[in-house]
Amino acid sequence: MVTKKIAFACLGLVFLVGCKEVVKSNKDTISTIAPPTSGSGSVTHVDIAGGSPFKHTQALGDTTADLYYIFTNPNSSAVSGTPSYGQTVGSPAPLAQTMETPDLGPNLEAYAKAHQIGLRGTSEITAYNASPPPMYKGTTASQQATAPLRSAVGDTFTFYTESNSETAAATLRAIKTDGTVTVNLWVANDSWTGCVKANCMTQAMVDALGDKFLTTGANNDIYDWVTNLYGEPWGTQTYSNLIPSTAKTSIDILFYDISNDNSTTGGILGFFYSKDNYLSTSVSFSNQRLLFYMDSILTATKEGTTWGVLDYWPAEMVATLAHEFQHMIHFYQKNVLLGTSSTSSNSWIHEMMSMMTEDLVADKILVNGPRGVTYSDYTAGSANNQDGRPSLFNTYPYISQAYWANDSYVLARYSINYAFGAWLARNFGGAKLAHQLMVTDGDDTTTVVNALASLGYTETYPSLLKKFWAAVLLSSRTDNLAPYIFNTGAAFTSTYGALTYSLGSINFFNYGTGPTIYTSSNLGTAMSSMPAYSGVMMLAASGVKGNQTKTIDMPKGLDLTVVVKP
Repeated sequence: MVTKKIAFACLGLVFLVGCKEVVKSNKDTISTIAPPTSGSGSVTHVDIAGGSPFKHTQALGDTTADLYYIFTNPNSSAVSGTPSYGQTVGSPAPLAQTMETPDLGPNLEAYAKAHQIGLRGTSEITAYNASPPPMYKGTTASQQATAPLRSAVGDTFTFYTESNSETAAATLRAIKTDGTVTVNLWVANDSWTGCVKANCMTQAMVDALGDKFLTTGANNDIYDWVTNLYGEPWGTQTYSNLIPSTAKTSIDILFYDISNDNSTTGGILGFFYSKDNYLSTSVSFSNQRLLFYMDSILTATKEGTTWGVLDYWPAEMVATLAHEFQHMIHFYQKNVLLGTSSTSSNSWIHEMMSMMTEDLVADKILVNGPRGVTYSDYTAGSANNQDGRPSLFNTYPYISQAYWANDSYVLARYSINYAFGAWLARNFGGAKLAHQLMVTDGDDTTTVVNALASLGYTETYPSLLKKFWAAVLLSSRTDNLAPYIFNTGAAFTSTYGALTYSLGSINFFNYGTGPTIYTSSNLGTAMSSMPAYSGVMMLAASGVKGNQTKTIDMPKGLDLTVVVKP
């Protein structure tokens, strides 16, 4: 790979001959870029401020290729107006898809059940975990008043669930240990064998889920694989209103009918709720323990005549354990140890890291994960894939990446943050980056930049956004070089500690009808501004050769990236 840095930064994914620019005036800048070698793509990050029209000439030579413009907004606020280009020389641009607003209706849970979608957490819990109650320095005797840890199968306990008015009476059905840590598996009494609900939990189900999370031996369960990346979920702490450090030896999992909806078709799969890490004197509905909540009905939903832990919904519950375990560790490592403060709008980094966790352990837990391709298949899979997070990303790619809100776009927010995290992991160290994201203070864009810097990468958030979008466009190719890689046709492997993790390739053009790509006409009529930390891809010319000259009108504050794709 040859990289040349001039006023218009030029990057060749395999080899880019060179580039030059001639500035005629502030309003008329011509950039002439040499064609890529046969079979390669090229990416040019154009260094121009925008705010007034300028001409751009792309020299494609004799290589037939498609010409794309990517516009990104690297700012923390929206930029008024949308980019456009005028056709000066070259073939007309083809029509592309129009923007849509997700129609999730008034109730996200109802939408999820109707469309066979599993949700992790609720809007209220997500906001609570991102911005938990205050912690008070010091150690008090009240820490000794925490609920006793149950150590015998058959013990009973009434748990507070989503609020101080919602409870679940449960019985301890299994205890798993690796000799150091113990996991207690509880099932709500109204969800146990012989219950009147749609599906009832059995001992075999409890044992199977428990063994996935924790079992004897080393490096063979979710607990080992995830703590190797991020560290322990609890331990030494110096706050008087949190559960004691000794709570680190025991984790509880409660299976109950979340939302009491009796749903077998989707809804809330599970959640971690940091209120349980507080003493009940501080948070009245705390259960005063390290605790996961899992939906009993979906856990017990079978595909055929017999239940198996790798049936669709049980497998989703296994992935949920990995996802929510990151949230549990995140609270201790970030909020408690580092003193990180956050807001609900920064929940994107929490969710990105949890989906990154699912991705990293998918082939270990034997679940397809957010990529939506069979866990043992490290290629980019087949065309017309409707599974995984990338499908929804393709439909709604233009929303803010580094922003979270529990609105009609919330499912799309999961998807874009999976895509961004998947790109980071495949280009910047995989497991090592996951670890650095956890131990780097903060929960915002600066955290990502600082984590990368600790690994030797010099990036800014604007540069990351530009490279991410270029990688999406080039994901159908397997010959790209970092940092533009999503797809090598094989596995991406990385090692942290004693463990190696593998990630599969991603080709966004294999999902549904592929990424949503716009033209000047349908972009301008669909939106009046570019959201913060967002990007749009525009196809300027298709199947062309020679010089392609466009007059580009880009609002001030946006960045332009030009991609040539043979």
